[in-house]
Amino acid sequence: MCSSIKSLHFKGLESIGNCAFQECTSLESVVFDGDGPLILGPGAFADCFNLKTIVFNTNLTNIYHVVFRNCGFTEIEIPSSIKSIGGNAFMGSKLTRINFLGFSSLKVLVANVFQGATHLTDINLPETIQEINENAFESTNISSFVVPKQTISITEYAFRNCKRLENFIIPENCSLQKLGYFLFEGCLSLKKFECNGSDYFEVENFALFNKSKTSLICFPPACECQYFYVPTTLREISGAAFYCC
Repeated sequence: MCSSIKSLHFKGLESIGNCAFQECTSLESVVFDGDGPLILGPGAFADCFNLKTIVFNTNLTNIYHVVFRNCGFTEIEIPSSIKSIGGNAFMGSKLTRINFLGFSSLKVLVANVFQGATHLTDINLPETIQEINENAFESTNISSFVVPKQTISITEYAFRNCKRLENFIIPENCSLQKLGYFLFEGCLSLKKFECNGSDYFEVENFALFNKSKTSLICFPPACECQYFYVPTTLREISGAAFYCC
């Protein structure tokens, strides 16, 4: 543990190894400058509780798991050069807002990527995201989620225990085809699905169905509807579809 370093300014650095600055408890500011790629290894800045500012003026490509665990900054801007972000990268941090800059290279949100970032309320995901994997947003503080237009699949438990999530929006011309089971488990504030112009999903009587309305995916537990009638086409009710209703 290092308790004396307060700021770091790197020029041309290409990688930081595992846990390199973990528990640098006085570290407040980190700035990266340079034209080359940058990789942050697992736990590189984990438990830097007083880290308030981090700036990437470089081609950041990889953030490995738990890199910013328990860090103190509330906002971060991720360059368009990013290719991967590891699981639990921001777990336990004070992060409230993530801003992805420009036309991002990021295509997959891995399992647990934002899990445990309990203060996270605002994230503008790049439209390039094609897969959102299990538990990706578990226990975050988001209140609304708009599916990126190139997203094809969202897998199990992706929004588990997002207790402030109220609205889930599938925008027009979105590529979304697959939603996993138990997707909204513990989303006790969920009250509205929006889906316009999708080739794969439909909202009827407040509930989210597949396009042919043979499968009921989820009924929003915070919906004020007192009576619900299923369509005659219904053949399947998904797991946890009426959880906590």
